[in-house]
Amino acid sequence: MGVFDAVYRQFQKPSGLFGRFAGWIMATRRSNIERNRWTVDLLQIGETDAVLEIGFGPGLSVAHVARLAPRGRVLGIDHSPLSRWI
Repeated sequence: MGVFDAVYRQFQKPSGLFGRFAGWIMATRRSNIERNRWTVDLLQIGETDAVLEIGFGPGLSVAHVARLAPRGRVLGIDHSPLSRWI
């Protein structure tokens, strides 16, 4: 396994220090923020909707959905122990 493979894997299932760095990149990269917001806006979430996001990563979309559905139920599940921000 090369260095490129090791770095790439951190974006699939972040772990450890490099995983935290990968998560930070995913959470702060402008294109990711815009893409997540666009996707959530397409769903037209109502304030009482129930939403499940599988593989929420740094939590950009699920956090946005939680603000849109304050009286609903918003859940996220991710296989990485570093997934957070909910």
